[in-house]
Amino acid sequence: MEAMRSHLCGDAHEHEVEYRIQAKDGSWRWYYDRVSITVRDEHGAPVFLAGIVFDVTERKNREQELENITIALSEDASTDALTGMRNRRATVEMLQAETARSRTCGSPVSLVIFDIDFFKKVNDSWGHLAGDEELSGVASIIRKTARGTDLAGRYGGEEFVLILPCVHEREVKAVAERIRCDVEQVVFCGGLESVPGEAIGPQ
Repeated sequence: MEAMRSHLCGDAHEHEVEYRIQAKDGSWRWYYDRVSITVRDEHGAPVFLAGIVFDVTERKNREQELENITIALSEDASTDALTGMRNRRATVEMLQAETARSRTCGSPVSLVIFDIDFFKKVNDSWGHLAGDEELSGVASIIRKTARGTDLAGRYGGEEFVLILPCVHEREVKAVAERIRCDVEQVVFCGGLESVPGEAIGPQ
């Protein structure tokens, strides 16, 4: 609309705009419109306009499909396939971002590392499928038990990471212990050991 207003006021020779209109069948169609003023009166007001309109729905649909694919690929590149958590690379990037934010804002950020006890024995005794089931189960519990503002990821192997922005040491220990207890209530082949990290930033 701003381009059209500028065009009609004489600030621009032509204007281009894309917009969508709902068709009678309920679907949405995209259009590309380019208009030029061919004749103006003595005061500069437009008298005659000439323009073209194209249906660009297919192009817009392809662009949306490409965007969806790009988003999906980005998510795949940052997601651990087994647990659905952030993978190691995404977790490290997330921790770096939160650490930088903490230093800038002066607020704490804390890190908890969870490690499944005797996980190698699980794989050796019950097989890798049992190990995968245990990893997925622990990851699910961490996600469900963590607060909405916490950031969880799989750091590698049987290690999981929980990043807690704006949380001090006492609360960090409480969150870590709550997750450990929740895991303890589920029958897994191994156990879970939580190691609260030191808070980064002011206490």
